[in-house]
Amino acid sequence: MSKRKFNGEIAKRIILTMAGATAVTGLAVTLAIMPGLGLVIKELMDWYGQENSQTKFRIRKTFEDLRRARLIKCISMPDKTIKIILTEGGSKLSLQYNLDQLRIEKPQKWDRLWRFIIFDIPNSYNRERRYFRLKLKSMGFYQLQKSVWIYPYNCKKEIDFVSEYLRISPYIRIAEVKEFDGSSEAQEYFF
Repeated sequence: MSKRKFNGEIAKRIILTMAGATAVTGLAVTLAIMPGLGLVIKELMDWYGQENSQTKFRIRKTFEDLRRARLIKCISMPDKTIKIILTEGGSKLSLQYNLDQLRIEKPQKWDRLWRFIIFDIPNSYNRERRYFRLKLKSMGFYQLQKSVWIYPYNCKKEIDFVSEYLRISPYIRIAEVKEFDGSSEAQEYFF
């Protein structure tokens, strides 16, 4: 099954809940019983219990589709419990969902530093370069030049996450500066 099938909110919620649970407890999560579905983690069971019958059916079907697509895996343990594992494919999908939701928190007070994102990404990474530019734009960065973008708040963690995910981090530089020619134009854009 194609990963594209899992762009819906139900699949996203299942994968992100599992990714969050596995990040806290390790690779495997003990499951609880859910009527008509079998076993799922508690957070999903609570959500499932609040939904109408049509949505419950969609949740069960999506869960089974994720299992068939080998994005999640159920394992019987010797102590008769069942554990669920987010597979490598499921982990990659959770990273994509996290990337899609990535936002930069703005502090209450500006520290008067500009963050310059400067990149020179080779043509062999053309798709990644295009996505990186679109992500910068969607996060509210200001394009100073084709490969130079600026932002007034700390964004290193977010830029590192995106560039690592896209495997372009060797081509990205971040600089913090107090002043630059054209800063008044940028201030009008952000403030």
